[in-house]
Amino acid sequence: MKRVVAVLALATGCGGSSAPLAPPPDRALAPAATTSASAPAGPASAAALEHVRQNVTRSEAAWVARSPRDLQILYTPDASIVSFGAEGRRAETPEEMVRGLSGFWGDLAEVRMRTARVVTAGDVAAVEWVVAGSTREGRVLGVPGLSLMWFGADGLVRKEHLFIDEQTTAMQLGDPGARGRPPLGLPTATTFVAASGATAERASTDLAKAFYRSLADKDVDALASLLADEAVYRDLARPDDVVGRESIARDFRQLVAAFPDLTVDPTDVVGTASHVVVAGTWSGTMTGALGGLASTNRRGDVHFADVLEIEGGKIVRLTSYTNGAELAGAFFRPVK
Repeated sequence: MKRVVAVLALATGCGGSSAPLAPPPDRALAPAATTSASAPAGPASAAALEHVRQNVTRSEAAWVARSPRDLQILYTPDASIVSFGAEGRRAETPEEMVRGLSGFWGDLAEVRMRTARVVTAGDVAAVEWVVAGSTREGRVLGVPGLSLMWFGADGLVRKEHLFIDEQTTAMQLGDPGARGRPPLGLPTATTFVAASGATAERASTDLAKAFYRSLADKDVDALASLLADEAVYRDLARPDDVVGRESIARDFRQLVAAFPDLTVDPTDVVGTASHVVVAGTWSGTMTGALGGLASTNRRGDVHFADVLEIEGGKIVRLTSYTNGAELAGAFFRPVK
């Protein structure tokens, strides 16, 4: 089973480590506080949108055909594919990535990948997807993830950052020590959202920056004021959603208390009027309790990709892609 988890990590975007997973229960994990922000990508050109659509279509077809080569040719030969897991950051070439795919697909009775939503700005696309299938023993998989992809003028991917929760995969494959989401079904359609340069896009990007700035200032009240009353916080490395402004604020207060030196490096912003994707790394020292877990006094880093859905000048939904295995490795793994 560990082999399958590791190969899924390599094939679909997580750290690729086959190290034992030890998910911390009842953790409160919020998107990281920020001290700076990268410049958001600009409008998406017609050519860029066509490149993205072709990539989605051809990627899904490659999974149906179980053809590693059909995936590999969607990248430049020197493309960098970066994933994050229990051992931290890992970079691979397209050839290295697809090497394990044949074995992974062979271990499953059936498997598909379908795209749920694509947010595009400039030459960057944030692609949310689900890998679903079943093992030969009858276990059902349905694992969500996000790929942040940079396209070249030739339509090929030159860089990709992948975010997936290894612990959800391990739980669905039967690991009794893992915690995660129950299997998701495949999306029935793909939603495409693209930046056009409209004034509203700047307002939504500014709202996202204000959200992270409020957390950097440890001002959870200001952060909560940016949320809709019935906002939903969906951390895909946790079993359940958090619903409502006050409940979400409690999560952030726990995070600030557990990591009083919390900082973040938000390296990428992909913004439209209705959706803003922010990816980066948060860091801190766990000097306080987190949920039901005692302080470890460990310092570590966790990579994240967050999708903020905005309506009427408020955040109505926050979907966070992190890897519980990376968090466990950073803050809870015994020091060797």
